[in-house]
Amino acid sequence: MAELIDITMGELLKRTSSAYASRPAIEFSGRVWTWAEVDASSDAVARGLLAHGVYKGCHVGIFAPDRPSFIIFMMAVAKIGAVSVLINPMLSSSELEILLLRTDVEYLAVGNRHKNIDLRETVRGLSNLPLLKEIIYIGDALDDSDEVERLISEGIKFEKTPEGRDALSKAAAQVKPSDVATILFTSGTTGTPKAVLITHHSRVNNAILQAEDLRASCEDRFCLAIPIFHCFCLSATVLAALSVGGAICIPENNRTANVMKVLSEGRCTIFNSVPTLFYALMARPDFSEYDISALRIGLIGGAGYTPEQFENIERKFDFCLLSSLGMTEATGGVTVTSPEDSLKVRSTTVGRFMQHTKGVILDLKTGEELPSMEVGEICISGYLVMKGYYKNPELTRKAIDEQGRLHTGDMGFLDADGNLHMAGRIKELIIRGGENISPVQIEDCLLERDKRIVQAKVLGIPDEHYGEEICACIILKQGETMSEEEVRDIARKNLASFKVPKYVLFFDTFPTSSQGKILRGELLETAVARIRERGSR
Repeated sequence: MAELIDITMGELLKRTSSAYASRPAIEFSGRVWTWAEVDASSDAVARGLLAHGVYKGCHVGIFAPDRPSFIIFMMAVAKIGAVSVLINPMLSSSELEILLLRTDVEYLAVGNRHKNIDLRETVRGLSNLPLLKEIIYIGDALDDSDEVERLISEGIKFEKTPEGRDALSKAAAQVKPSDVATILFTSGTTGTPKAVLITHHSRVNNAILQAEDLRASCEDRFCLAIPIFHCFCLSATVLAALSVGGAICIPENNRTANVMKVLSEGRCTIFNSVPTLFYALMARPDFSEYDISALRIGLIGGAGYTPEQFENIERKFDFCLLSSLGMTEATGGVTVTSPEDSLKVRSTTVGRFMQHTKGVILDLKTGEELPSMEVGEICISGYLVMKGYYKNPELTRKAIDEQGRLHTGDMGFLDADGNLHMAGRIKELIIRGGENISPVQIEDCLLERDKRIVQAKVLGIPDEHYGEEICACIILKQGETMSEEEVRDIARKNLASFKVPKYVLFFDTFPTSSQGKILRGELLETAVARIRERGSR
């Protein structure tokens, strides 16, 4: 087992730039940055930030698309001990303002455009931010921004003053691995996103271990096609590549044609993604025209999928697909399968707990540790557990118990080989007439028994008599039809009678987050409204 190392993100970059100075680090739009250039550019930006008054512990927001400027700026912030607050560029002005206020952001780095959104216009709508001192427009590549050029120039001048002499080396020396490096937000699929504090120590080690699970080296080329502000991409792609000196290949945008172009022309070897993107890529009629033969391995996570869907992805991409479980509050990766595992293990489980991570299954009522094959709450402890939720000690105490275990809110069980099987979210557990019902069990039953169903989401609908009733939300294959009673018949033949859905609703699509997760709260609202509408007829 590899030992944990106690270094900062800045020190990790220095180590990589020393060992792999001339190797490609970032590739975007025909340009290549070596690891030496990434290190030197982030040093220059860091000096400029110091000249502008950024200090250790200061919160610096990054509101930008996935670009070289995002990665380099984030590393500059890390080098001086400030905290990067990574923000979804899809947010509106009012949503952005709320998150900036909640996390006490003093400086905000802003990119150009994300999809059809002009981010500069979004930030012009900000009005009530008393702590915000400066907005810095960072462009796509840093050197395409006049503001960044001025920032770097001011940093050079600052270094020549008595106050600024050796300012960067002095600032870097004050940064400790135990310091907070990033604030990421939970996906907020069921409520308000929470601000998660993660240290340099956790970030560095989770990235190194994820690279190890991918068998990654400096020869590998990572395709970056899911958002950097999400823990999955940050740990398993950006920082994993940094830890081994691999290349990060960035598409122009996340349209499927551009992703396929980078996978093909960039000769990418590692592709980590969410199920929805895999499906969208495979649905392209010209998929087979792209040469993706260089691909060898990738992680899938962020949302659920069936064993059949997993197998289809692996077969279509012709690479080794590893299932995994990740969590913002746990830095990134928590469990992972191995390339040596059978297809059955990789497609039906999320693997074993990663190195230096202790995972247990606890009884929901007693809190006692459960033996294998019994379903309970997945709890984890180790280096990867967050420092807490920013300015929310009460929620932090609920999430992390006195033994230092993070209560994930996910249900599951361990099999005899130590592989983790998921069984849904505790908050999504349906309690009907005193019976605890797992939505995942019903979803799996429907998906496995009828191939006309491509997606199923089971919800608990408020009910005066039973407390909750079961509602199955269904998406069918294009061109297929199915009756509500056919859906119920599948459940009747394979499950206990109290698990048969009272309501069946058909959808063309489900509302999803930018990470591809189903927005359960939004779907539930729609389902309740449609059921009420039926009742009023």
